[in-house]
Amino acid sequence: MIRRRVPMGDSVRRRAYALVMVVGFVAVVSILSMSFVTKTTSSGSLASNLGAEARARSLAASGISIAARFLMYPPSGVSPCSYWTGTGSGGISIDGTADYCTISVSATSIDQRLFKVQSTGYAMDSSGIVRGRRSVAAELLLPPPNQWCVQYVGLVNGSQTFPARLDFLGDLHVNGSINLLSAAKCTGAVTATGSISWPPGSSGGPPTSVQSNQPWRRLPPIATGDWSTYQVNSATYTAATYPVRDLTSSAWPNNGAVVTSGNPAGVLVSTNSIGGGLNMIRLKDNVNFIGMIVVDGDLELDGSNVRVTAVAGYPAIVATRDFVIRSAGRDLTVSGPMLVGGVIRRGNEDAAIQVTGPVITAGSFDTAKSTGMFRASYSASSTTFHNSAGYKDTQPYTILRWTES
Repeated sequence: MIRRRVPMGDSVRRRAYALVMVVGFVAVVSILSMSFVTKTTSSGSLASNLGAEARARSLAASGISIAARFLMYPPSGVSPCSYWTGTGSGGISIDGTADYCTISVSATSIDQRLFKVQSTGYAMDSSGIVRGRRSVAAELLLPPPNQWCVQYVGLVNGSQTFPARLDFLGDLHVNGSINLLSAAKCTGAVTATGSISWPPGSSGGPPTSVQSNQPWRRLPPIATGDWSTYQVNSATYTAATYPVRDLTSSAWPNNGAVVTSGNPAGVLVSTNSIGGGLNMIRLKDNVNFIGMIVVDGDLELDGSNVRVTAVAGYPAIVATRDFVIRSAGRDLTVSGPMLVGGVIRRGNEDAAIQVTGPVITAGSFDTAKSTGMFRASYSASSTTFHNSAGYKDTQPYTILRWTES
């Protein structure tokens, strides 16, 4: 049988062409779809990583704010005169999720208001794996504290040559160097920013330890302007003034008369001018003053059986110049912090001075006769006292340096 080849018609040819085009189109669509899926998956993963990094960065920045808050207002558990040191390795969750940040805080030796903070934020995925991690290192300068905390029985600004008849029954710190002239005594730790010459076999002491090249310690300001009108918490108070030179046993400010609702610290500011813009108060026999004596000038001792007792939480004496022994055979008992801007015990007399609380001075200690004595004893109840200037300063903390990694 002979078969004849039948020519393909136009309709059949068109269907073949259409099939080829459909197959080609499907192939192109498939390739594009696969490319789209691949790119979408990659972009989704990248977006998730970027989101985790952004969240970790936000957590780290929040850690800096938390540190500033806890440095200014320490949480319970922070010991007196100390500061919040951070979260530890366990970190803290800010919003209750599995994400967290760790915070580390350290004080600097430059300024006791300056702290270094390291904060690291961790963003976690649903399986508990770290998806993002960012760190921030910052330096924070805090505003002045509302309260001073002085755990030293002696805190001195400037190099010292300590004379005899001088006893520190507690820790002593000097911003400068120390030279022991003779038998000065310290029963606690002796520290200084410079060198210390305090022989271990000295009859004065011996100290529990002697440490040179230690960090500088900030002194409370010895400024009378902080107390003429003073602020504590949200209330403002006004000091009493005293225009007379001599404070005698029969004078009206004695026996707690200046401690009132309008002057709870019992602040008595001398307005007795001795020229040159300076003032003076002279303490006479049997004075029993309760409160704070404030003198922009000299405070003089010219009496026996003299007692100055601070109201709890406040200094007993603030004098911008010298504490002067006016004549021999005098004695004074101070209960509370004593702040003197100049020489303590000026006059080389045999007065007996006993202070229970920190003695803070920007000056020095003068010599005394063999029957004289100046003794400062540590008192835990006197280590903390209000800082009027701090309550008035409402500045926020300042970020001096910020580094991200």
